[in-house]
Amino acid sequence: MAVYLTALALLIIYVVSAAVFDEPNQRQILAIIDPFGINTFSEVTSYWTPFDKNTMTVQLTQEVLIIEFFGLVLEWLAYLVSVNYCRR
Repeated sequence: MAVYLTALALLIIYVVSAAVFDEPNQRQILAIIDPFGINTFSEVTSYWTPFDKNTMTVQLTQEVLIIEFFGLVLEWLAYLVSVNYCRR
């Protein structure tokens, strides 16, 4: 049950953040809040040509590092909660 609620929460965060931060000057905030990294990838590669998208890889920019850091923090929190829950 918790897995389904977590998936639903992530989907809601993704949809609501895309609706709230839809202005062009708020794209960087949307790239950081995006839980799946889709908008982060879109923001980093927004000015690339199709040739660049096929040949280049995404560099570690500030947006990519921030979303990776938050992902790691959330993963560790989920791990700690699950370890404490299983010890009981």
